[in-house]
Amino acid sequence: MDICIDTNVFAHTDFLQWVADKKINVHLPAIAYMESAYHQTKTHDGSLASFIYMLAGLKVTIVPFDRELALIAAKNASVRHDLNENATDHAIGAYAYKRKIPMITNNKKHFSSLKEVYAPDEFMKKHSH
Repeated sequence: MDICIDTNVFAHTDFLQWVADKKINVHLPAIAYMESAYHQTKTHDGSLASFIYMLAGLKVTIVPFDRELALIAAKNASVRHDLNENATDHAIGAYAYKRKIPMITNNKKHFSSLKEVYAPDEFMKKHSH
């Protein structure tokens, strides 16, 4: 199973451990990677070592933001007329939209253009067997 995660998911260590245990393929769009790295540098004395180590341990795939994803993000933003307020979320969600995979986030309302959007706890509950 593949999922796409938003920046705010890294605050849920229980979810990250669950994903690792379930061997779920985690995709992190480059925009979310940038946001996460920015937050890490602010909270960990500028060091990204632990963040990069965690991503490697989870086998997270960093997904580049390309021309096709930019067009998807622009189209989805035009439906909601909110590019100025939510440009990064549209860019992050474009990969989940393209691949038709679940988006995991704590800002579900920002990803209303996607069919499958879950908070981390909701996704774990749905897929715990």
